[in-house]
Amino acid sequence: MQFLAELLFQIVFETVAYGIGRAFLLVFAPHIGSELEVSPSPKHSWKWRGWTFQRDGRKYFYVESVQLVGLLVAAVLALLVALIAYLKG
Repeated sequence: MQFLAELLFQIVFETVAYGIGRAFLLVFAPHIGSELEVSPSPKHSWKWRGWTFQRDGRKYFYVESVQLVGLLVAAVLALLVALIAYLKG
């Protein structure tokens, strides 16, 4: 049961983090694509290689980079909401 819960959490967490990160990057870095645009299922193991890579003369964000940006944006938004709630109360 714990394995299933961890699997579901990981799937939802990664999907939500990627979605938030991709939306943020589409607004602030629209000229840089995402790795999923190049290959639908990345085959590499995670290892920090920087935020972007180049292929065919175009820059792309790694999937992990987009997820990290999504996590950072979500954390900042949560802190802002908490701060506003604290200041109002």
